[in-house]
Formats: sequence, structure tokens, C-alpha cells
Amino acid sequence: MKRARLGVIIPAANHTQDIEHPSRRVWGVRERLAHVAEVDEFHPDTGKWIERISGVGDMTPAGIRREGFGLQCLAGVVDVMLRNADSLDTIVLRFPEAGLHPGLQANLADFLIYVLKLERGHNE
Repeated sequence: MKRARLGVIIPAANHTQDIEHPSRRVWGVRERLAHVAEVDEFHPDTGKWIERISGVGDMTPAGIRREGFGLQCLAGVVDVMLRNADSLDTIVLRFPEAGLHPGLQANLADFLIYVLKLERGHNE
């Protein structure tokens, strides 16, 4: 089974060329917040990863919506990546670290590495 291709793009401040392309699904902060606002249930592993990354317990979408901006953005990144892990789309995360404390940014990087390993067929 072919898995999603993950792209994390963090452009320089003076970089004006956008990453929009018909073959990519781009998830910025706005899209991640909208995703969290709209879903009734997260992917089965989303809560586990939110807890692992942030230390916040297994949260439902309604619980996440009551939390702060950073946790909502984090939930959007995690849920979108897990939901699309088996798709054929290229998924581009625009500023996945937005709104997160530096310590949580490092934990998010660990999650993204985990997803990359899944994409390449590693089961660690």
C-alpha cells in the first residue's frame, strides 16, 4: 500500500513563492484549526500522540476546542497526518510548529519523524 508523502515547508521570511500546487494538499494554521473545529472524532491514535507530545491527556475534539491555540494547532497537525497516512496525496504542513512552546516543537518533530518512518515502511 502506498503511503502519503510528507512535506514540511518552512520558508525563509523573505521567501515569497508559495507552495500551492494541484498535486499537494497544503495544511496551514487556518486549515488545521478548521479541521479541529469540524471533526466529531479524531483518528484513533490522535489522542495518544497529543498526550505524548504535549503531556495533555487523551483529548476529544470537543476538549481540544476548549484548550488554547497551540494545542488546537497541534491536534490539527497530528490528526491530519494520521488520517492521511495511507493516502496517495502529498501533504504539506505550513509552519507545523505555529503556536507551540519550543519544548513541544521538539516533541512534534519526533512525531513527524515517526510518520516519515511509517511512510517508508518502518514499523518502529
